[in-house]
Amino acid sequence: MRAPVQDTTPGPSCAEWTNGCVVCRRTPEGLACSTPGIACTPGAPRCLRPVGVPI
Repeated sequence: MRAPVQDTTPGPSCAEWTNGCVVCRRTPEGLACSTPGIACTPGAPRCLRPVGVPI
């Protein structure tokens, strides 16, 4: 089962984002997301790194 993070994916200008529970990153293979904590309540997605900004 996948986390519902994919339903709130920011636009294509964001390469890495969080909702306070997981961090997701766009990769050549698709989305890669961390595992949420057991008692986490997700918030609104927030972009951490725009596309084109190095890690």
